[in-house]
Amino acid sequence: MLFGGQLFSVSSGAMQRRFWNVMQAQSVLRSNFGMQLVNKGDQIRNTQYTFTGLQEVYDSMCHDLSGASRIPVTKLFGRSPAGMNATGESDLRNYYDYVDTLRENVLRPVLERVLPVLCMSAWGAVPEDLDIQFPPLWMPTPRELAEIAEKKALAVRDVFQAGLLAADTAQRELKKLSDETGLFGSISDEEIAANAGKTYQDLTALRDPLAGLEYGDLAQSGDILTADYNPHHDPSNGRFTSGGGSGTMGKTKYAPSPQRSHSGIQLKPKTYARLCGTLGTKFPNLAPEDGVRVIRDASFEYRVSADGYGGMIVHSKARL
Repeated sequence: MLFGGQLFSVSSGAMQRRFWNVMQAQSVLRSNFGMQLVNKGDQIRNTQYTFTGLQEVYDSMCHDLSGASRIPVTKLFGRSPAGMNATGESDLRNYYDYVDTLRENVLRPVLERVLPVLCMSAWGAVPEDLDIQFPPLWMPTPRELAEIAEKKALAVRDVFQAGLLAADTAQRELKKLSDETGLFGSISDEEIAANAGKTYQDLTALRDPLAGLEYGDLAQSGDILTADYNPHHDPSNGRFTSGGGSGTMGKTKYAPSPQRSHSGIQLKPKTYARLCGTLGTKFPNLAPEDGVRVIRDASFEYRVSADGYGGMIVHSKARL
C-alpha cells in the first residue's frame, strides 16, 4: 500500500492511530483469511527484495577489519579457514610473528627501563641476572618436539664423533635442549665432570686389547710376541701340527669331543647333543656338585649330571 509519508508525518495523532489500526486489521485479515480490504482508490503492490551480494559485502568488511587490526579473520571472528586444505596456520604464524615483534621492539625497551626502578624500590638493588623472557606464542606439537630433539641430538652426535667436541661439552649441549624439548634434563653434573676432556676415540677404544687373555709376567714385561709364538707352526706351508708332524692335534679340555670319556653310559653323538641341550634348557648353569638330574626324551628316561665342560655324564638309562 502506498501512501504519502510526509503527509502522514504532519497529520494528527488521532489520524496516525486510525492508520495503524487499519494496517493492523488488514494484517490480521490477510493472515487468517487470505484476503485484504482496502479503500476505494487505494493500491497494493508487491515488491520483491533480493539479498544478493550481502555475503560479499560482509566478507569484505571482515577482511578490512582484519587487515586494520592485523589479526587473522579466523582468530578475530572465530571462523574456520576457507578453501580446500586450508588450515590457517600460515596466517596464525604471521600474526604471532607480528606480536613477537611488538613485544621485542615496543614492550621490551619499556620493561627494561621500568623493572630496574621497581627492583630498587622493592629490594634496594638490581639483580645481576635480571632478564626478560617472553613466553612462546606458538607451541609445537609432541611430534614436532620429537623431530626437533632428534635432529639436534644427531647434530651434536655427529660433531662429537668427528672429534670436534669433547664428551663433557656434548653432554652440556644435550642438556641445553631440555628447556626446548623436555629431553636430556636428567644428565647430572657429576656425569659431565666424569667425562671431562674425553673424546669419542677415548670412549670407544678397546679397554683390553688381549680380549681377556692373561699372559702373566710376559704381559707385564711387554714380551707378548714371545708368548704368542707357536712351535708347532710350519712357516713353509702355514699349517699347524701337534708336534710330531702328523698334522693332527690331540684332544684337550679346550677342544673336547662331543662326548667325553668317562664311566657313564655312552650315547650316539646326535642323541648326546640333543640331551645336552635339554639339560641346559631345563637346568641352566648346572654344576657337577649339584648332583644327579632326571631328563627324558620320547623313549627313555636318563639320570645325568654335569661334567663341568658343558656336557653331561649319563648314569642310567631306562625305557619309558
